[in-house]
Amino acid sequence: MTSKEDFNAWAARVAREREEAKTSGATDGPTRPKRGGGPKTPEGKKRSARNSWKHGLTSSNPVGGGESEEEWLTYRANKFEALQPADSAEEDEVEIIASAEYRMRRGARYEAAFIDKCYRLHALPERKISTEEKFLAA
Repeated sequence: MTSKEDFNAWAARVAREREEAKTSGATDGPTRPKRGGGPKTPEGKKRSARNSWKHGLTSSNPVGGGESEEEWLTYRANKFEALQPADSAEEDEVEIIASAEYRMRRGARYEAAFIDKCYRLHALPERKISTEEKFLAA
């Protein structure tokens, strides 16, 4: 058989299967199980909105998972008090500065946690320190 004959045989088989499916009352496509349809309560919707949130460095909201909204507002207020913007343009700049610095702090926390995790995963076995090493370290 040539590839053209193979294709024709395949096309004929698919056409027969479709015709049999129509006459047997089956649906056109594969049946899929019904899904839950997502969260129904406002709390569930708020929680599911955070499903793709990983680190929050590019998020539009400066407050991330596990962080306090009050902490952010206090940090922001302190930044405004320290920089004392004179007009709306400067207020916008202070807002950008506060948001960027808050995110950078989060990044530093993630970095520290990552390094700590790496050390714990790849820790060297502890060894006994000789008296000579203790003396030289003092």
